[in-house]
Amino acid sequence: MKQYIFTAVLASVLLTTSCSDDTVENGISDSQKEMISFSLSDGSIQTRAGFIGGDTKIVMRIQSNERGNTSSVKYNRTCALAVKDVDNNSTSFSTVGFNTDDIRYWDDAHGRKSLLSVYAIAIPDKQDDNILPTSTLQAGDNTDEKAWGSNADHTLTWSMDVDQTVENIANKDLVFSNNIKYGGQNGVYRWDFSTGNWKFSDNGGTNHDPGQMLFYQNGVDVTALPTEAAGHFDRGHMVFNHALSRMTIKLEEGTGFNTTSTSDFQFATNTNIKLLNMPISGTFNVESGQWAVSPTTGTINTIAPLQSYTTAQGEYRAQMLPGYKFNKTGTDNVMEFTIDNNTYYITQQMLFEALTKDANGDGVKDEGDGDLIDQASSDGIVMEMGKNYTFAIKVNKKGIESITATLVPWSDVKAAEFPIKNGHINITTASATGTSCSDLYLYRYGQDMGSIITDDNYTAVNYSANYLTTGNMGVQPTETSTGSGIWTTPWFFEDNTTAYHIRSINSTSYGTGGNNVVNTTPGNKTYFNMSNGTQTAKDYHWGAPMKDVAFKYDVNNGYTGHLYKGIMAINDDQTINITELHMMSNINVILTTSTGSDAVQLRTGEGTTTSYQCATVQLTRLYSNAQVDMGIGLVTPSGTLADSETMTAPTDYYKTNGTETNPFTWAVVPQPLYRGDQQTDYVGITITTPDNNQYYVIKDLSTIIPTSVGSSQNQTTSEAITRWYPNHQYTYTFKITKKGIENITCTLADWSVVEAGNKDINLED
Repeated sequence: MKQYIFTAVLASVLLTTSCSDDTVENGISDSQKEMISFSLSDGSIQTRAGFIGGDTKIVMRIQSNERGNTSSVKYNRTCALAVKDVDNNSTSFSTVGFNTDDIRYWDDAHGRKSLLSVYAIAIPDKQDDNILPTSTLQAGDNTDEKAWGSNADHTLTWSMDVDQTVENIANKDLVFSNNIKYGGQNGVYRWDFSTGNWKFSDNGGTNHDPGQMLFYQNGVDVTALPTEAAGHFDRGHMVFNHALSRMTIKLEEGTGFNTTSTSDFQFATNTNIKLLNMPISGTFNVESGQWAVSPTTGTINTIAPLQSYTTAQGEYRAQMLPGYKFNKTGTDNVMEFTIDNNTYYITQQMLFEALTKDANGDGVKDEGDGDLIDQASSDGIVMEMGKNYTFAIKVNKKGIESITATLVPWSDVKAAEFPIKNGHINITTASATGTSCSDLYLYRYGQDMGSIITDDNYTAVNYSANYLTTGNMGVQPTETSTGSGIWTTPWFFEDNTTAYHIRSINSTSYGTGGNNVVNTTPGNKTYFNMSNGTQTAKDYHWGAPMKDVAFKYDVNNGYTGHLYKGIMAINDDQTINITELHMMSNINVILTTSTGSDAVQLRTGEGTTTSYQCATVQLTRLYSNAQVDMGIGLVTPSGTLADSETMTAPTDYYKTNGTETNPFTWAVVPQPLYRGDQQTDYVGITITTPDNNQYYVIKDLSTIIPTSVGSSQNQTTSEAITRWYPNHQYTYTFKITKKGIENITCTLADWSVVEAGNKDINLED
């Protein structure tokens, strides 16, 4: 639970010491003057202790208005030293002494007609003039500081350090007292002639205001001007209040860190936590107790560690001017800090919710007055002076929680009828559904950026590398619910110096226990193996985050030009879109014949009880194996050329009884259709019919021009199909007659569009 804590209010009672020196001014010696006193005979009415850390220098500014003459105002400045309050209890106070030159007199103000207001500043426990601006709040008119002048300015400029330590926080802890003033209270003690004691009084009148000290006479109404009779000058009591706000941050090691080890949750220096756009400099009016409305804002780069970090927690503090607002729906970052090279961000909204909700959903206890801070209906919470806002933040690593992936339909390629005697075939998918993937294995490779990255201005394009490092390989994610397409992983964004390249494959590509995914040597690149076979058994998948949707395969660089750069944890919310592709080429062959006398019998035994004898289709001179670069999806054929491979005959043989078959199918590794320096070695096809073993041999498939290519970026209808590409399905139609293969058609199917699901990455508090 986040806590909202008030700092203690400091109080002091100012007591004077006697002085032995006796100077003469205007014919009157100091010993004959009445000293302005802030002393009390006892502290029994005190409710707060005084300065408790050490002796404290106080700078005072005294204003004297003349009773009955509103136009006559005088000002003076003086300093005093408050002695440490050793008792530190509710009835104790700090005694104060004046140097001889710092004593001020009623006589030099307006005498019996004086109406005194007093304003003071201090830094608790400090006496150093370099810390407390003693030149501030001066009379300003005379070289003799004891003289009274006309300078009415009660303001001072105060600035925070952008690199804060425990020492400079203490040195800038401005406190002020303005209770002896217009509208003041708790500051004036008046002599009670009936009891012979001093007592608190806030009695105003037509000639003076509450909080002004004056000359009081027995039986004379304070609203009247003083007479020549005897009386007592009022004495003053000051209560000092903090003029600044504070923020205390308590960090605790949470989920994703090793809480039993000192190897993580590391704070390399004390420069980790930053507070952004804080009010750090402004003008303070001691008379009104208010800051100017437009302070200077800036970043507090470092804040003070209050204790050494353990392996699990630590505490920091910063000081700023009041007025910063935690907006209820604010998305602006207030705070950022770095742990294990990972930068975390805290927003205004997060801190607002922390201040208004505890574990039970109630408001947080305000330890100053005991009220609950329940501003859920307000638009925000504004930091106030004298309050220390303490936030306990449990730092959790945020995992890569949800990934969705969709397998896009294959791109169908259909070739037009073509009057040649040799045909050629490519692979098609068994199913082109375009639904979310239900078979997913994930790999990742971390590219070191060399420095902490906090925005999108980085380049991470070293895609081909080792995806088999410990903890990053072969993760089978968990689907959040059946069919949701949302996946969770055990991964975290470990730091802000690493960009992650994430790749997906299916169980076919993965192999038993991941044994189909290996590293190459030399080069230390990860790949998986593919081999030709039936379309259902050899449907290898590969996926990656893509930056566009129109994928053109490059024969030298795979899908490099379409890959999104490595992904970093630089935002509270981030989407990972994985596009998954079929990596094989699917080849379909349809056999047709005429209805005339030159028709070829595509299957024997029609209408008889004998076993059917079907045609056979074989691909010739082709690569049967290949390696796929995990980083870029580049397919590289490997091994030796196979003389022939027999395609799978259709179970439901005829599409049109006797004249057209359903497709013969085969999955083939993507490859060129001709090879060698002279391009004389071709992929071909051999068709054997069952009637009299007639052979129809197509030696070279690289000359067939398609009639349609769908949305393929690699093939046009104006050029021959000279290469089989990944994620393409080629359908060849051969019209076979007794005089030869009369026509061939081929069509190129639409691309398989793989649409990645959304993945939200958050750096949680």
